[in-house]
Amino acid sequence: MADNKNKKILRQAIYQEGCELKMVQEMFFNLTIMVSFMFIIIQTFHSSMLKNKPPIYRKVYLGAVSGILSVILIHFSIYVGEDGMFDLRHIPLMISTIYGGWVSTLITGTFSIAARFSYGMDTPSMMNFLGVIAFSMVYLSISTRKWNVYKKTTAMLLTTNIIFTLSTNKIISSQSIHLELNTYYWMVTFIGGFVAVSIFESIKKKEKAFAVFQTQAFKDPLTGLNNVRGFQHEVECVEKNGLGRKPFFSLLMIDIDHFKKVNDTYGHQTGDELLIQLSKLLLKNCHPNAIISRNGGEEFTVVVANLTHDSVSKMAEKLRREVEAHLFHTKEQEKIHCTISIGVATYKNSQKNVMTLYQMADGALYEAKKAGRNQVVFSKTSPKKETYSSQQIS
Repeated sequence: MADNKNKKILRQAIYQEGCELKMVQEMFFNLTIMVSFMFIIIQTFHSSMLKNKPPIYRKVYLGAVSGILSVILIHFSIYVGEDGMFDLRHIPLMISTIYGGWVSTLITGTFSIAARFSYGMDTPSMMNFLGVIAFSMVYLSISTRKWNVYKKTTAMLLTTNIIFTLSTNKIISSQSIHLELNTYYWMVTFIGGFVAVSIFESIKKKEKAFAVFQTQAFKDPLTGLNNVRGFQHEVECVEKNGLGRKPFFSLLMIDIDHFKKVNDTYGHQTGDELLIQLSKLLLKNCHPNAIISRNGGEEFTVVVANLTHDSVSKMAEKLRREVEAHLFHTKEQEKIHCTISIGVATYKNSQKNVMTLYQMADGALYEAKKAGRNQVVFSKTSPKKETYSSQQIS
């Protein structure tokens, strides 16, 4: 009898150990599914495919894909003992709420409810229906708080877990099973929830850092205008769109007269202040659709399309006069006068590339400097020859 009893105890211990091993495997499998899916969601959520779309597209996408993840997690539930089971369906719902608001929450919740009802219209399905609504309302309420994302995550998981513990206490009669189920549930949900949020936050930070890097790569840090890379990028976009489709296309080369003298007399800090103020004048007086760049030192370019020769001439001359009349203020309360020389080149129904236009404008700028500075000079090229004939218009 004693031997039979010992064998029975041994079989129960082996069975219990096998159940625990299976449960650990299921937990690991669920976490793997969730992490993999989250990575895919985040990568596509921040991809160029959705980045340029209205925000509602991203919210709908996040809600739908998170909803699909919740359906998968419901299918791969984690079993504890013979009677207990749970899943991580609320974590995609939490992610949707934090990063997509009520639109994503509604879509993810609908997926979760529909998936559970597909197993049958029974009591657990109705409890899931009420639970998803309750969790959604609580999550949305917490998401409006001015807390950091990890504090919101903690509050959401605590609320979910407390509700789960209280509800399962009435359903599961065995205290040992209830304790075991909730111990694993709390552990897995906190690990899963924080892993999901951490992945999302990590990729968000990398995206922001990359966006800053892109801005710094294409923008002049002093003036905020395009730098040389930014200018080249804009030029490539213009050429890609086709110059021939533009009835007129112009490029202005602008250079500050005697800028070296300003630096030598007042110092480089004053020279930088002058560059910043000139940039503001360019933005104020050029066409709203103009592409304005600082190409280095005291040299600026303005690229503008769909303006006639006369309109560009007036814009350039207005800009020259505005700078001539402007008093540039320094931090030492000094007032400086300066002038600019402008070389302008215009295409009319031409297929030539922008760099040829750049060379033409540069040639016209040289002529403006040679003629005494503080002038606007237009360059015209023969259809047959790449030679310049400059016409002073000031």
